[in-house]
Amino acid sequence: MYQSILVPLDGSEFSARALPTAAALARRAGATLHLVVVFDPSAMLHFVPGGASMPVFDASMIDARCQELREWVVEQAASISNTGVPAHGAFLEGTVVEALAEHAVATSADLVVMTTHSRRGLDRLRIGSIATSFLDRSPAPVFLVRPDSADASSPGHELPSGKLLVTLDGSPFGESILPHASRFASATGLTLELLHVAEPVANPLSLFGADALVAEDFVSTDEEATAAAYLAKQCEKLPQNGTPKTTVLSDNSAARAIVAYAHASDPGAIALATHGRSGLARLILGSVADKVLLGVEQPVLVYRPS
Repeated sequence: MYQSILVPLDGSEFSARALPTAAALARRAGATLHLVVVFDPSAMLHFVPGGASMPVFDASMIDARCQELREWVVEQAASISNTGVPAHGAFLEGTVVEALAEHAVATSADLVVMTTHSRRGLDRLRIGSIATSFLDRSPAPVFLVRPDSADASSPGHELPSGKLLVTLDGSPFGESILPHASRFASATGLTLELLHVAEPVANPLSLFGADALVAEDFVSTDEEATAAAYLAKQCEKLPQNGTPKTTVLSDNSAARAIVAYAHASDPGAIALATHGRSGLARLILGSVADKVLLGVEQPVLVYRPS
């Protein structure tokens, strides 16, 4: 189970919609909640237009905002504590992602719960996303709650139900999500389903040079059997009672297959590991994790191995 759950907030109603889920998790696991608001003073700098733009620093406005956020996070923590769940509120100043990562270490957080927006393409790079950036720095798995999907915050629906779909790519990196998925399933009462996408093999064509490839458009029966055996082996590593369901899909796009399967089977949540690319690399190269995060409606448990 969990002992310390971190909930990053920004003072908005949107970010606070992670609190019912975090409180429900803490209650079931017997964990302590650590609510934290990080304020970056540079976000309130104004620039006077002209030949040389000059920053305008309004100390009184910044002080007022700090006091407002400090009182708000303490009130949120007190409200949760009144329900019997231990909760502490903290107000920090600094660069948001770095401060959150340091606070996660300071509180020995073994899970982070936060809300996320879904942004695509250039908007994602230009506007940025604290949740996306924090994934690259978090020492603990992050459970991304989607407040705009079905009544996630309504009474009785704070926690996902049904199954936790765990996506594996056949690598030790991808398998790093397994212990975290098992722990999360135990804390929430979800059942596990392991999913692997068998992708067609690309064959080299030496006639056209060493780098020339031709991709098969199908997955052989042997490849599917190998994938099924791989999932069976991963099931043996899981410490929970019963044998998790395993599913092998065939597609030349793992992300597309996972998203389509999630839409069809409607799991309560999805779990996966991410490489944590950022900036232009994330926009240009993309990743299966990114495409799944943007393509599904379910909350997602994400872990980036250090």
